[in-house]
Amino acid sequence: MNTKSLFANQDIYKLALAGSTVVVGAAVKSLLNTSWKTVAKKNPPLNPAAADTSWKEAILWTIVSSAAIGVAQLLARRGADALFHKANGNVGVNRNATLAGL
Repeated sequence: MNTKSLFANQDIYKLALAGSTVVVGAAVKSLLNTSWKTVAKKNPPLNPAAADTSWKEAILWTIVSSAAIGVAQLLARRGADALFHKANGNVGVNRNATLAGL
C-alpha cells in the first residue's frame, strides 16, 4: 500500500492526529516536569488544587503546563494535517473551519 492511499482514508488521518497529539503531549509533560525540577529545585505539584500547594506555585504550574501542552498539541495537529494534505492532495478534517462555521 502506498503512502497516498494510506493517508487518503479519513479514519487513518484521525488516528494519526490523535496518536501524534498523545505522543507530543506526553513528551512535553516529561520536559515540563524536568524543567520544573531544575528551576524550582523540587517536584512539580501533583495536584495544584491541593491545600498544601501554594497559590503562587499552583497558578504558575497551571499556566506554564497548559500553555506548553496546548502549543505542542497544536503543532502535532498541524503537522498531521500537513502530512495528510501533502500525501492526499485533499484537505484535512475541518481545514480552515472557524467556530462560527461549525
